[in-house]
Amino acid sequence: MSKERRKPNVKRSSTVHYPDWDKKKKIYIVPPNKRKINEMLNVIKSTPEYKLGKKLLDGEISNKTIDDEIAKQKRNNKMTQRESILRDLKEGQNITPIDALTQYGCFRLASIICNLKKEGYNIKKNMVAKLNNNGKFASYYLRKD
Repeated sequence: MSKERRKPNVKRSSTVHYPDWDKKKKIYIVPPNKRKINEMLNVIKSTPEYKLGKKLLDGEISNKTIDDEIAKQKRNNKMTQRESILRDLKEGQNITPIDALTQYGCFRLASIICNLKKEGYNIKKNMVAKLNNNGKFASYYLRKD
């Protein structure tokens, strides 16, 4: 019966739930079978369905809005970023750069807003302070006159 030899620089965890610590490299050692599980979990967590389910469980949205969100994502896939942003502004939504990145994959919201303003749309901007008072970000909305 062969026993696996312990490496001298690895500190074994006292419980099964925590990975071992390599003192020399100063990193956690995750067993190969756990790595595959972690990779699968990361893939699952990146799906839109998982994100919607998490919002539902956290109470941020209701069952009715899940269908709306799924329909919105399907519509967003068929439209350009500019068209999607304009449609949501016309629906009365405020759009922040983070929203633009997550919902439309748009890194340059200010550029699209500038182009829409040049086309004659009355788009206004509110500067919103971050929760930890560490700066501000823009929130754009379409003003209906």
